[in-house]
Amino acid sequence: MGTMASTVNSTTPIRKRFGNRQNVGLLYILPSVLFVSVFFIIPLGMTAWMSLHDWPLMGSKSFIGMANYTKLIGDEQFWASLWFTTKYTLLVTPLIFVLAFILALLVKLPLKGIGFFRTVFFLPVVIGLSVSSFIWVWLLNDRVGIIN
Repeated sequence: MGTMASTVNSTTPIRKRFGNRQNVGLLYILPSVLFVSVFFIIPLGMTAWMSLHDWPLMGSKSFIGMANYTKLIGDEQFWASLWFTTKYTLLVTPLIFVLAFILALLVKLPLKGIGFFRTVFFLPVVIGLSVSSFIWVWLLNDRVGIIN
């Protein structure tokens, strides 16, 4: 007697429910789209909308249009801040990148005493973690802790 080969349905329950493969892909990226919308796009839109209003802490808001932006363009402190930020971005950021790259290469090199250098290089991470742990132990101490 021969056995008949059974056919296996390769369609998963998710694909049955949501149709084709593209819809399933959209379902998978939905959480990240919601996260970006809630924490970036909506606040950015609200900031743009609020910038078009005079909105005091007490009292009602009033629409002023582009008045805030025209005042900003005429402000010398804005231009000084913009110039400083531009200089910092163009000068300091590449320097930090190059120094970090050199340190990464030094950590990777098989030199004598590299273990000491790696330890010194990684020490701030360990110290930060241990100090914050001690602070939390002190805060949550049942006798002298501020929280308990």
